[in-house]
Amino acid sequence: MVYTLSRSKQESIRSLLKKGLAYSEIMKRVPGVSRSTLSKHKGLYTPKRTRGHAGRKTTISSTTKNYLKRELVNGSLKTAKSVWPYLNSIGHKIGYFGTTEDGWRRMVFSDETKTNVWGSDGCKYFWKRPGDKLQPHHLDLTVKGGAGSVLLWGCMTWDGPGYGCAIENGTMKASDYVHILSTTLMHSLKYYGYQQESIYFQHDCHVLTCQ
Repeated sequence: MVYTLSRSKQESIRSLLKKGLAYSEIMKRVPGVSRSTLSKHKGLYTPKRTRGHAGRKTTISSTTKNYLKRELVNGSLKTAKSVWPYLNSIGHKIGYFGTTEDGWRRMVFSDETKTNVWGSDGCKYFWKRPGDKLQPHHLDLTVKGGAGSVLLWGCMTWDGPGYGCAIENGTMKASDYVHILSTTLMHSLKYYGYQQESIYFQHDCHVLTCQ
């Protein structure tokens, strides 16, 4: 059964809407009326009013939309999965779009990096003639137990780099990260005269083990 408002309620809503009262105030004065009902009646009584665009605002420009449409038509991009890498590549630009200079001045970025003591731990190659013996420079030094590298944490501000610190055993636990934030990060903010509550801390979404 469809619920119909009485004539008196409809007249009350119409009168209050013409006075420019907010929906919340009208709902107090006319019990049993929902926000959607008020919106519907406002459309009936003021058909020429300027309507806002419903839904979430788009985060990509019309140029990007046209590019994706063109690539889909000519076959370069065929599925949503193939479109995603391109959108992801501009994701950081979209995320920071509209950030003011004052906002950038408040940004503090952090990251971790592994530094190898004896060079890269990836695949290495050397060249020698067939039948030649191995020479010392053909061999690569290794260290057992993972002691050939060190994990470093650091941060960067608008005014320059912050303090860095080494992470013991090459694995950062949750307790280690909390300790770094309360010491190294705080010391960096103090060095540049930053207030803790006035910065935006952009960490690298590091996943920690709860140990």
